Amino acid sequence: MTKFRFAYDKELGKELPCVEIDIPIYKCKVKILSKGNTAKLNKYWGSASGAMCVDNYIKTDNLILIRITQYSDASLVHELHHAVDMIMSEIGHKRNPEYDEPAAYLMAYLYTEAIKHKKKLSK
Repeated sequence: MTKFRFAYDKELGKELPCVEIDIPIYKCKVKILSKGNTAKLNKYWGSASGAMCVDNYIKTDNLILIRITQYSDASLVHELHHAVDMIMSEIGHKRNPEYDEPAAYLMAYLYTEAIKHKKKLSK
């Protein structure tokens, strides 16, 4: 577990525990806030839509944030797919449906790392 630092009303320094997945090859991270910590963040930022949502901070902080409002494996995979798309877009990778191994391997890595924390993420 690590921390997600966030700003509210121009004040940076508030923190919430989160799961962090480092992706050194693409020089970015995916951070996932648990259901409980998403509820805390939503008090400052407003509600996340749906069971989960993904916020893209790749251009500013080399970070993608996934907020969980209701955990399910299917929703996690859905949001991780968005994260993969964002990362592939940022590095300039042109997607090819017949052969897209970089995105497929990244998806497998993100899911494998995230699912290790399933119990923490659903609380």
